Amino acid sequence: MDSIELYTAEEVASLLKVNIQTIWKWDRQGRIHGINLVGNRMKRYRRKDIEEFLDRMEKGGHEHE
Repeated sequence: MDSIELYTAEEVASLLKVNIQTIWKWDRQGRIHGINLVGNRMKRYRRKDIEEFLDRMEKGGHEHE
């Protein structure tokens, strides 16, 4: 089985060059998908989901705004 790359909100914000609050906002809006770990106290983002989010943004996908 392939390993899954998981990122914290801080790491995603750094990769996308946005504020961490922007990541949390996009997550609440459903624009980027996070995985809840340890109940709802810890969230991680899969590389695959980040790449899909970027693909939608490149195509002008602002469907949740």
